Amino acid sequence: QINPNAIKGSGIGPLGNQVPLPVAEEFFNGPGNSSNSASVFVPVSVSAGQVKSGIDFIINGISTAPPTLVDEKEPNDKKNKAQMLNIPVELSGSASATDDAVLRITLNDGTSDPIEDLFKFTVEQTRIVFIVLEPTSGSGDLDMYLFTSDVSKKKTSLDDPNLISFSAGPTSNELIAKQLDPGTYIIGVSAFQGSLNYKLRIFTSQ
Repeated sequence: QINPNAIKGSGIGPLGNQVPLPVAEEFFNGPGNSSNSASVFVPVSVSAGQVKSGIDFIINGISTAPPTLVDEKEPNDKKNKAQMLNIPVELSGSASATDDAVLRITLNDGTSDPIEDLFKFTVEQTRIVFIVLEPTSGSGDLDMYLFTSDVSKKKTSLDDPNLISFSAGPTSNELIAKQLDPGTYIIGVSAFQGSLNYKLRIFTSQ
C-alpha cells in the first residue's frame, strides 16, 4: 500500500485499469515463497537512490495448465475470419501497419486505426482472463482490443459498448485482464506503427 501522506505525495504509475487478481491480496513473501497469508510477508527496504532487484511476485490462483503453441493463420483481418483460439494458448504472430484490415477503430482524437489481426475465443464459465501481448522482433507500436462477438464488422470506437477493454500504451507490451462471463470474445491486434512479430498469450484464473 502507498502512504498518501508521504512527502510530496506517493504513488505508482501512471497505470491503466487495475488488473483484477484471482485472490484478495498478494504479498511479497521472499524469494520463491508463494504464501498468500497476510501474516507472512517480507518487507522490502530501499535507501534513497538505491535500485532493489529480484522482487518477484507470484500471483496465486492462476491456472497452471500448459498453453497450446500455435501460429497465426492468415487471413484473419475480417471478423468472420477471426482465428479461433482454445485457451490457454500462446500464439506467434506478426502485424504491420501496411497489412490489410477491415475493422477500424475511431480514437479519441478522431483518427481511425485499422485492426489488422483478429482472434476469437470462448469462455465456458465466469473467470478472469489474462491476455498478454509482447513483441519478439521488429519495431513499432502494437495496441490490443477486446470485444464482444457483437462488434461491427467494419467500424468501432472507444465508446462502443461492445468494446470490453483495451490496452494502447506507447509501447508494444500490452495487457488486458478482465473477468468474463461465458461467451465468445474477439481480440484485435493493431500495428499502430511499424512492423513487428509478437507473442499473444491467453490464460485464466483457476
